[in-house]
Amino acid sequence: LKKLSSDRTGERISFLYTSDTSKVKVYDLWFSGSFSAAIKAVDSKNPSMPSGWSVSENGSLSFSDDGTRIYFGTAEKPVKEPEDTLLADEKYRVDIWSWDDDILQPMQKLRLSSEQRRTYTAVYHTDRKVMFQLAEKDIPEVRPGQKGNNDLVLGTSDLKYRKLISWDQSYNDYYLVNVETGSKTLVLEKQSSRVQISPSSGFIVWWNTEDKAWMSVNTSTGERKNISSGINYLLYDEEWDSPDDPYPYGLEGWIEGEKYVLIRDRYDIWLADLNGTEKPVNLTRESGRNNRITFTVRNLDPEKEYLARKETLFLNAFNNETKEA
Repeated sequence: LKKLSSDRTGERISFLYTSDTSKVKVYDLWFSGSFSAAIKAVDSKNPSMPSGWSVSENGSLSFSDDGTRIYFGTAEKPVKEPEDTLLADEKYRVDIWSWDDDILQPMQKLRLSSEQRRTYTAVYHTDRKVMFQLAEKDIPEVRPGQKGNNDLVLGTSDLKYRKLISWDQSYNDYYLVNVETGSKTLVLEKQSSRVQISPSSGFIVWWNTEDKAWMSVNTSTGERKNISSGINYLLYDEEWDSPDDPYPYGLEGWIEGEKYVLIRDRYDIWLADLNGTEKPVNLTRESGRNNRITFTVRNLDPEKEYLARKETLFLNAFNNETKEA
C-alpha cells in the first residue's frame, strides 16, 4: 500500500495497492467513500487508460477541494530489466550525440532520473466512477489548480521547441483540458511568458511579449482582448539588461466575480477589465510613480483565490530612492 490520501473531511480516502510480490510492481488506484469498504477504482484495464500504461507509484495522489475528484499519476507499465551477465570490465560506457537530438546530451543525462520517474496526470471522478487521462505524451504537464474543482485546467507542452530552446528562450504551447471529458483544445502557441488561468477557469491571462501588453481570452467564447490598453506606462522591467524579452511586473490578484484583475507597472497597481471593455483604473493614483515607491499587494491568506470588490487592500511599499520598505 502506498500514497494514502484523504479529502478535507476525512470521509474519503484513496491509496495505491498491489498484491504483486515481485520486485517490479504494477499498482491500482483504490477508493473508499463515507467510511465504506475500499473499491478498486482504476487499474491498467480501464478503458480510459492508455494502452500499455498503469497507475504509477511515482505520481502524486490528491483530492479536489470538494472531494469529488482524485488526481493521480499514470505512466507506461514498469518492465523488469533483463538480467545483466556481463562483468564490469566487459562493459563499454559511451555517450552518443546526435545533431537531431531535441535535448543536448548533457541535459539528457541531467534529466534522466526525473524522466524515468515521469508521470502523467489523470483524474478519477468519485461520483461518476470514471477516469480520464488529462496529461499525455504530447501534453506532458497539466495543472489541476489550487483547489482542483474546476472543469477546465491548463496543459502545457514545450516539445515542439526543445531544439530552439537550446539557444533561445523557453516556449510553450498551452491547452485547455476539460476535466469532465478529458478533451483538449489548443489555445496559445509558442508563448515565452507565463500564462495564468483564473480561479474559476473563466479567463486565461498572459503577457504578450511582442505587443508588450497583457492579454485575456474568454474560455467560453474564445474572444481575445488587450486588457492593458490605455495604460501609458511600461508594464515590463524598465531596467532589463538581458538579450531575452523583458519580464512583466506581473499580476497582483483576481477580483471576486472574475470581471477584473490587478496588474502593475514599475510603481503602481491597476484595475484591468478582463473583457477589455473598460479602461484600466490606477488604484494607487500614481502616488507610487510620483514618489518613486513600488507598491505590491500583500497577501495575508495564501488560500484565498479572490480579492473582494470593496475589500481594503494591504500593500507592500518599497522606496526606490532610500531603499526603505
